[in-house]
Formats: sequence, C-alpha cells, structure tokens
Amino acid sequence: MKSDDIKRSVRSQRHDRHAGDAPNMGRVTRMPGTGLPKGERRKRKRSEGGRNSKVRQGRALSIKIWSVMLLFAALVCLGVGLWFGLRPGEEKLAGHAAPLPVEEVKPSRISRFPTPSEEETVEIVKKGLATREVAEVSNHFRTDIAQPAGVVEFLSSLPTRDGTVGNLEWLGSMDANNLQLEGVIVHFNSEKPRNRIALLTPDPQGVWKMDFDAFARTVEPSWPDFLEKRADTIQARIYVGRDSYYNGPFSDESQWTCYGLASPDTDEVYYGYCKVNSPQAAALNRILSKDASLGRATVEMKRVPDAQARQYLISRVIAEDWVTGSVAFDQGFE
Repeated sequence: MKSDDIKRSVRSQRHDRHAGDAPNMGRVTRMPGTGLPKGERRKRKRSEGGRNSKVRQGRALSIKIWSVMLLFAALVCLGVGLWFGLRPGEEKLAGHAAPLPVEEVKPSRISRFPTPSEEETVEIVKKGLATREVAEVSNHFRTDIAQPAGVVEFLSSLPTRDGTVGNLEWLGSMDANNLQLEGVIVHFNSEKPRNRIALLTPDPQGVWKMDFDAFARTVEPSWPDFLEKRADTIQARIYVGRDSYYNGPFSDESQWTCYGLASPDTDEVYYGYCKVNSPQAAALNRILSKDASLGRATVEMKRVPDAQARQYLISRVIAEDWVTGSVAFDQGFE
C-alpha cells in the first residue's frame, strides 16, 4: 500500500472559514441560573393574554354605550325637530275646517267671585229656609220658573212634607255646568231619614243665593202628569247611574247605552237610553267619570212607541247637576 493512500484516508476533514461565515462554537451549555423556567414563561404569556382580552372587552363595551347614547340623542333631536315642524301655528288652527275634540275647546270655569266660608254658607241656607215673605224671596233665592208666592208656599209646607229642619251639613265647592256652586245637605227630623240638597250660586253682582229649583227638585210637567197622564216629555232632576237592561226598542246594546234613573219624589227606578256616541251619552259619561256610582243630572226624558212602562229616551242632558245654566250641558259635546 502506498504511503500517499494512507495519508488520504486518515486526513482530518477541515473546513476553512471564509469572510462572512457565522462563527461555529459548537454545543454550548446554558449557564445555571440564567433565563426563566418553561413553566413560568408559559404562565406569563397566558396572564398577559388575559389582560389584553379584558382591555379589548372594555373598549368594546365603551363603544357600545357611546353608540347607544349617540343614537338616543339623534332620535330626541329628530323628534323635537318633527314636533316643531309639524305643530300648526295659531293662524293654522284658526282656519282649520275640522272640529277639534270637545275636551280641547270646552271653556274652563273662571271663579269670578270669592266663595263664602262654611259658616257664611250655612247662614245663607238658614236665612233662605226661614223666608216667609214674598218680598224677601229674591234676596235669598235664585229662581227660574218658580214664582215668589210658590217659593213661600213650598217653604211653608216643608214641616208637613219632610219634617222640621235639623242638621245642616256643609259640602263645600261643587262647581258644575260652568257655574260656581257651594253645597249644603239639609237634614230633616222625621220618622224616615229625609234630606234635600241646597246648592248656592252667585248672581251677576256676586251675591250668593240658594237655587230654589235645585232645592225643590222642580220637574216640568209634574211626575203625576208624566207618569199617569202620560205626557210626552218631562224635564226632571234625577240621580243617574250605569245600567244594563236592554229590551223592547232598546234591545240592541251596540246601538244604545242604558242608565238607571231615580228621583226621591217617586218610588220607581226608570231606564233611560241614549244613542251610542251621541252628545247625550258623552255628557252622562262625563258626569259619571269621577269614580262615582251615582251622579246628579237634569235631563229631558221622552216616551218611545212600543217601549215598556219604565223605559224612556234621554233626549237632552240639560245640566250636569240640578242647577241649570244658560246653555244645555250636552251642547258642549255636539
């Protein structure tokens, strides 16, 4: 074997470094105590990721809240703009052809005169009940169809009719029918409890007086003339409440509204009917809209062919109480 072949087979494999080559230091062992264990490195990465996730969630929530607030503000501005843009001016309302709802055009009552105190109100009633001279009637009473002589005759017959005057119970202000009203219940001493209501209202000069027709519960014609002599109509001061008796010509409850009617001067309860959505029905509904099962009203009742004995048409609602004004109450609902 040649010596040259031997040299080639045992020659070390050496690579010479050239400029730009990376240094080759071989395997280098990590020095103890340097760096972080793998477990701690993974834990730090996870905690930093959780904080970043919370930050992103907080930013998303803030963006949502501000978006909702901006949307709400935009809607408010839009609504205000539409309201001012669509609201009619006074000149438009003045030329509006369609009638406005009754609630908007109904005139409100303005107290023109100071109301009397409880003591003053009771004293006015006492003086009125003690009136026995025709010349004194106008000083204490407001009258409509009653004549002064008839007023004195009625007052003189009260002890026989109702009993002697007992306690006077003050009710306070009871304004109705666009009138200033003060009320007092007059209790009578009799075997059966009897009472009348005294309603006071000021005259044009501001002098408070009893309304005689309200106190006497005046009807025109009389109850006997209407019930027994069968007069066609009656103007009566009655108590009214809702009822549900539908029969005869008033059997269709989709067309009629039923009311129970009663007077302290008769023994019967009557049934009054108004056309649904009529001015009379609206007027009675207004009277009964104050959470009361009964109300006082002055109405015109009319006979109807083929109706039962106690069934009547309510053709007018003259007043929402027993004191009548210059304009019928149901006219405000036409």
